[in-house]
Amino acid sequence: MRFHKSTHNHSALPAGRQRWRSVTLQPWCVPLLLLTELVFIVAIITLLVLSGQRTGFVNVGFEERSVDFSSFEGALDWGYGLLWTALPVFIIGLYKLFRDAVRTALVLETPYIELATQRFGEKVAMGKSVYLDYRTSFTIVAWWKALKNKHYLLSVCLVLSFVEALALVPLTARLFAVREELLPRESLLNVLSLFDTTAPLSNADYGALMDLVAASWINESPLPRGTDGDYAFSRLTPMQYYSNFTVSAPVNASRLTIDCEEVSATSKTFAVAEESDNIYTASYSATDRGCSIKGDIAANADSNDFLDAGLTSDCPEGAGRARINFFYGSLSSSGRLENPILVSCIPSFWSASGKLTVVTTNSSFSDRVVETPRFHAEAHDIEELGIAAQQFEDGLITVRTFNPATSSAGNTNAPVRLAELIVRSVRITNRTFSAQNIIDAAQRIYPAIYTMLAVTYFYPELGTPVQVLGTIAVAENRLHVVPPVAITMIVIFAILSCSTGYLILYLQSHPSILAEEPVGLFGAANLLSGSNVYDVVERYHRRGIFCGFATGNLSTEQKKDIDTELKETECWVEPGPGHHALIIKADVPRSLHDSREGMMR
Repeated sequence: MRFHKSTHNHSALPAGRQRWRSVTLQPWCVPLLLLTELVFIVAIITLLVLSGQRTGFVNVGFEERSVDFSSFEGALDWGYGLLWTALPVFIIGLYKLFRDAVRTALVLETPYIELATQRFGEKVAMGKSVYLDYRTSFTIVAWWKALKNKHYLLSVCLVLSFVEALALVPLTARLFAVREELLPRESLLNVLSLFDTTAPLSNADYGALMDLVAASWINESPLPRGTDGDYAFSRLTPMQYYSNFTVSAPVNASRLTIDCEEVSATSKTFAVAEESDNIYTASYSATDRGCSIKGDIAANADSNDFLDAGLTSDCPEGAGRARINFFYGSLSSSGRLENPILVSCIPSFWSASGKLTVVTTNSSFSDRVVETPRFHAEAHDIEELGIAAQQFEDGLITVRTFNPATSSAGNTNAPVRLAELIVRSVRITNRTFSAQNIIDAAQRIYPAIYTMLAVTYFYPELGTPVQVLGTIAVAENRLHVVPPVAITMIVIFAILSCSTGYLILYLQSHPSILAEEPVGLFGAANLLSGSNVYDVVERYHRRGIFCGFATGNLSTEQKKDIDTELKETECWVEPGPGHHALIIKADVPRSLHDSREGMMR
């Protein structure tokens, strides 16, 4: 086997032809590894930036909830996800094989590099050269052996192999994640209804409106279309069909608010009049913010409490047009009024301008369309509904209940349906009757009834939709780069690229003694042509204490002593008879000095 005469300035090996390197340590291969690592860094950074700027760097369509794997289309849909799950892991796996090949070649050549760093006649321990093979040890052991032998670059490369296997490859599986996003764009939208108060309310079904309020506002059922709970507004749809979408456009919305206060003790009076056996009429009269109000309710003595609702529509100008009154109390067995509460509310009708956003979802299981609207008001103006407001208030207060003391109303006598809804709202939250609790319930229930009236009667369906400029966002699955994973991988690749860059410099300044690759046993034997290493091995064989390793009838300590002795024995390189030939020479181990074969030369 021929050896290369290196021109390295730390070696006295004579100059010769191109020194041998394994394929993966060639001057073109290791820079290619470095280039690969830099490409990975740039690619991950680019995808991370694009993912942040574009809310996901690419659209990957919709994920079907039920896939028929037996069909070609189903198999194709399922396999589509492999592009961002298995494929990145496959690519990183190929890179790992590439880097492992480079590291393995470095493991193989390190002993020959160690011999090449010495001048002719300068010695090096066999444990760092000819009696060294990191391939026979686990990586977790080999890196420590390399560190002790001062093969620092190899030790770092072996440690980084753990980072590749235990961190880089697993992280790649979670580098990308699919998330549904809504990316808005400008579009013309269809307005299906517009606010119109000219609708006749003489035949309005207030009972049905209150049933809807009881279901949605009190019992927490989904809200009807055309309202977000506070406002009534027009209906918006895209001009073409989508199963899942979000539309947004500027619209006007209608709303009712009530300003409720408990009437002060100095402004109200209560009276009780007996009508017949155990039947009394409880009445009140008061002045609320400049408007005189009064009302009464028939109640049994020593019975459950009661709540009545009343309307005053003739308030003077400047005091607010109307009052909605709530009278609560109970009668003792002697007919005395106990714990009376009087709450008075001023209703106000508003026209609000703002942006309406509606999220529409079509369930793939039930084919049920769910709309989730939200109106963001930007300005409010008082809206005078005129006769429509009066018809609403008059019609609402006339709706009665058949059996006011029902269990659903908490056994509170509430003969007016509006009062019954207030009772239900208080009871369903397990609260007691107080002025503030009645006010809270009234401010939730009374405007809700108007909202349902507006949705049902004041927003009629248009024969021809009106087009308005807005935005539409169709739900789509976007592929995102997971930032913590991406940053971690960038750091790992940066460390790997630094080690690869140093490896390039290291190989330039640390040549090997090899002139060609030692292939198989034949090549290994050729390496020892003219060397006395063969004679050292033969002497061990003749003494029966070495056969590839310390064997025979030796104790464990004796075997360790021979192993330590071989590692500490020094060897060196001498010029051979040919121009490119080198010969490996070794000292005689101490245990062989007194053998019958004599001293080795």
